[in-house]
Amino acid sequence: MKKKKLSWSYIAFFIIGSVIAFSSCLSVLLFSLRKNLSISDFPSYAYSQYVDQSSTNQFQENSGGQLYEAESFSLSGSAEAEENLHASGEKAVGSLFTGSTLTKTITSKTAATVKLVLSTCFTSQTGKPVSLKSLLSLSLNGKDITDSVFIPASYNQFDFVETTISLIDLRKGENTFVLTSVSNPYTLDYLLLVSSKEKSEGKEIGNREFFFLAEESSQEYPACLEKDIDGAVILEDGDGFSVFFSNPEDAITFHIDSKTDSTSSLSLLAKKRNASANTPGVIISVNGEELNTQVLKNLTENYSLLSLGMVSLKKGSNSISIDNLGGYFLLKSITLNTNINFSPTKACQRYEAEDGIKNGGCSSTYSDSGSRKSVVGYNKVGSSVTFSLSARTASLSRLALRLSYVGEESPLFKILSLTLNGTLLPLPDTLVSPTDYDNYLDLYAGEATLTNGTNTLIVSSLSGNYNLDCLTFFREEAKGKISLEAEDLILLDSEKKEYSPTASNQYYVVNQSRYGSLSLFFYSEEDKLLPLSLYLSNSYPVSVESDSLFRFMVNSEFLEGSNVLIAPDSSLSAFKEVAFGSVSFKKGMNVLRIENQRVSPSTYGIDRIVLG
Repeated sequence: MKKKKLSWSYIAFFIIGSVIAFSSCLSVLLFSLRKNLSISDFPSYAYSQYVDQSSTNQFQENSGGQLYEAESFSLSGSAEAEENLHASGEKAVGSLFTGSTLTKTITSKTAATVKLVLSTCFTSQTGKPVSLKSLLSLSLNGKDITDSVFIPASYNQFDFVETTISLIDLRKGENTFVLTSVSNPYTLDYLLLVSSKEKSEGKEIGNREFFFLAEESSQEYPACLEKDIDGAVILEDGDGFSVFFSNPEDAITFHIDSKTDSTSSLSLLAKKRNASANTPGVIISVNGEELNTQVLKNLTENYSLLSLGMVSLKKGSNSISIDNLGGYFLLKSITLNTNINFSPTKACQRYEAEDGIKNGGCSSTYSDSGSRKSVVGYNKVGSSVTFSLSARTASLSRLALRLSYVGEESPLFKILSLTLNGTLLPLPDTLVSPTDYDNYLDLYAGEATLTNGTNTLIVSSLSGNYNLDCLTFFREEAKGKISLEAEDLILLDSEKKEYSPTASNQYYVVNQSRYGSLSLFFYSEEDKLLPLSLYLSNSYPVSVESDSLFRFMVNSEFLEGSNVLIAPDSSLSAFKEVAFGSVSFKKGMNVLRIENQRVSPSTYGIDRIVLG
């Protein structure tokens, strides 16, 4: 019996020992395999294929390249998040002076060897790369990462460069990264961890897609907003931003989502870097297929619009690529033009009288009160202006005329007539009070149905004693809340549309002129009292009264009692809602104007207007 017990004890001991030994060997083998991984064993991904884990703070072995925005780290010292047009998420962390730190804890479900990459911007007068150790120290779970790595110099503050730092071992559970700035201020965009396994899950960042609407006319896409840029760099050129091409094979790809299959003309707004620069050539490709090769022989040192021919867009995602064959040039934007000038989707569309065809003795004349400092004077009965309006779809719109009138009070239909495609339009009983030739009225002129194709609208004089400034088509009605982007209103006197990732539709309007204004036309079936608010920003360092920036005009009268105090903002693109109280609007057509109060340009920005 004792021998039997001893025998079973030996057997159990042998089995347990064998299991432990096998497990140890397996662990060593796996560790050895991980340690033997090289950079070439890791898949490569484009930025659009990364998975943004900034908010989850997770790492998944099956999610490929996983990005962690620098601004999502815990920041200390002088480090701060800054807006940057070409950074991932339009933000990066700068002001990284000595001792500043960025800390982030990332949780991994498994132990894994991963490739560590940093995206940085380091500008140097010498243009030479610098040692990573001269910029920052980097640790993982309290252990310094000491690999000898050099960070390439960037062209400017918008040029971010990815650098592979090291292969590192993540442990199962929490992993804490600490980046401490040493010297040489730089900007950090993101930290990237790349798994050695092929990606099989995770939502990709994707490409930024612009939208194309076939029923709208000229649609411009700024080059500086595109993230898919290879080699070329963004420059601030005194007239906003552009993309600078300096080497063969520099390229940019625009990603455009079209609602329908469509054909459009393609042009680019570009200029040479200087007058002596070589004439550049480019390859144009659409959806991966080479369209043509263009030598930009008409390019000068001033921006000009160059036609590249017709392109066909499919419903859904499209790509338009421009590859440099050689030469130095700056690309401001590309434009797709369906060669129409009327869109049923726009809130307001204005057509200047001086741009029409003038007949019967009427002529353009200067007027300081005109919307574009020029009007058409009707000095003879029977004189007329013809407007040509081309559309892709039929639609019904309301119409307003802006004119000055000298004479007796009279209904509009006795002063002028409107003819659309050969048919006389009925005009409402709008009474026109006499002013003088320098004071203009916005008058409701009824409804007009435009057809698919070219439409001819003729404004004919029946009295010979008025000046016509412009006509406006509008579609908004006060049946509920009216919420419109500022850039969709009528912008006068160089008010400028600017890009911002924080704006509700990525664009806002900034006052570029001391005399600029925004106008909203809408129709109400009854008298109404509507709350008015703006989403805006104030770049002054202190709070200011709104009346010192702009004033509201409702139906040609300044709005009283709407002055409010506006707090300062960190930048022109830091928007907040500001309420201005309730405003009385009349039955019929209403015109709300935001008039700049001769303040310096770029002191406030407007993102959106809300009524109701």
